[in-house]
Amino acid sequence: MNSEKLEYGSGSLKAPPPIDFYKLSLQWPPATCSGGVRCGTPIPTVFTIHGIWPQDINDNPIPGYNRTSYACYTPPPSSSSVLPTALTPIQSNLISLWPDLKNPNRTAYVFWGHEWDKHGTCSDYPYDPFRFFDSALTLRQGLTSPVMGLTRGNTYTVQQVINKIQNLTQALPEIACNTNRTTGVVQLWEIRLCYNRPASSSQLVNTIRNCPHQLPVRNGTITGPCKTMLTNVYFP
Repeated sequence: MNSEKLEYGSGSLKAPPPIDFYKLSLQWPPATCSGGVRCGTPIPTVFTIHGIWPQDINDNPIPGYNRTSYACYTPPPSSSSVLPTALTPIQSNLISLWPDLKNPNRTAYVFWGHEWDKHGTCSDYPYDPFRFFDSALTLRQGLTSPVMGLTRGNTYTVQQVINKIQNLTQALPEIACNTNRTTGVVQLWEIRLCYNRPASSSQLVNTIRNCPHQLPVRNGTITGPCKTMLTNVYFP
């Protein structure tokens, strides 16, 4: 994208974030809640949104806005304090598909505010949190299977999970695993789908692509308990 042409409302680019693509992270709540998070009830049994994350060309996350260390836009991006007003039109869908699993029956502006501060402020929508959150909702709502074609209680290899997701989406996902804190069993935790950067801030994120890694990588090393495509993972 030609950064010289980018403008966002009354703002301008100060240090344009080097966004290459977006990663939509979908968590499986039974795994999230048995892997360490103390969740409220009821625990959803559909994939819910963890976040939508701008990534650079090396699959590193774009940092959130920081006036001192990463002032990506000037004037500064919208404050999370505007979210209760900005997100009113989609609040019910956010509660359903982007819940705070610790408090699933309540509005989650603290949780959504954290996601905005960490991932939205240096996205393509620094002054438009509605569009940032609506991108993730629209992508999630467009998925035809709330369980991504998987069957609860089954064990799959990582490769089998990838194959099922690829058949559904026509793109290679990234798979993240965790460990059940009681049984020690490795389980499917998150499915992450990757999307091209939109041509402008007036467009939602929408065009799926292959994720650069099929397992999470940090500093060149695979992270998490799933290390190979043949690792067995339980779908709780």
